[in-house]
Amino acid sequence: MNEKQEFILGCIVLVIAIMIIPVSIAVFMHGSSPYSEMENDPVVEAAELAGLSICSVNDSVWDIPGAEGGKTYTFSGNCTDPDERLVVYTQAFNSSASRDAAILSFNSRVIGKLKNPGVPIVVGQYLVYVDDSRGKELSSRIADALDKIENSLDEQFGQ
Repeated sequence: MNEKQEFILGCIVLVIAIMIIPVSIAVFMHGSSPYSEMENDPVVEAAELAGLSICSVNDSVWDIPGAEGGKTYTFSGNCTDPDERLVVYTQAFNSSASRDAAILSFNSRVIGKLKNPGVPIVVGQYLVYVDDSRGKELSSRIADALDKIENSLDEQFGQ
């Protein structure tokens, strides 16, 4: 290697180091979403905020490490109309690491192959999956309500 190539290689290493250090500090300082224990399933409160009624509730446990159990809810503005229903799945996790691993697993799947269209939302120790395949209007209402609950948790715990 001649002197010019060594200089160029040194500059490249320096530029990469200058870019990597701030990014890695930001990643390590941010961490994951706050993990806080909630007494009640946040979806019930979100449904009330969104003006939705609970049509049915079933217990469920996902086959994921760290999952402690949850529920499958069917919400609607009118429970007698089957076209106006929203299915929401919740699961409590025993740690933020197991909850975040479930999110990574969900995001690694391709829609149509082991993945349904929908939105995973983190609220405290819960991972909430909103199945929006029947329509976006109800799912956006409950997602907005869940965001309000999560924001109030962030303020409460100073995140």
